This record gives sequence, structure tokens and C-alpha cells, in this order.
Amino acid sequence: RGGSSPVSTVVSEEDRDGITVVTMQFWADHSKFVPSRKVEFHMELVDGEYKPVKTVILEDSEFATAYYGC
Repeated sequence: RGGSSPVSTVVSEEDRDGITVVTMQFWADHSKFVPSRKVEFHMELVDGEYKPVKTVILEDSEFATAYYGC
């Protein structure tokens, strides 16, 4: 019942040669003070829907990402 979602912030969104790159910061705490991981999601728009191309981990810490929900 319900779900959970990671504590995260969108850092940027940009177009790189037709590929949309969304950079997200994930946090180890709910106050968004301790970073856990920074990730780039590369997606291509195909027939009006985004298709994942690749994911790049830019930064990784020893801390697990916190989650909202149950």
C-alpha cells in the first residue's frame, strides 16, 4: 500500500546531441544535507516517449540513499 521514493533533487536538465541528460542528486538524509549519490540519466525521445539510453554515476558515497514513504 503506497510505495517509497528516494530523497532526491534535480540538479540540471540539458540536451546533448539529441539526448536529454537529467542530473539528479540523491541524499542520505531527509534534510538533504548529506549527499549519497549524483547520477546522470541519459534518455532519447522516441515516438513521443523517453527511452533510457544509459545511466552514469558521477559521485558515490559510503551512505545509502534515504527514502520517503513505506
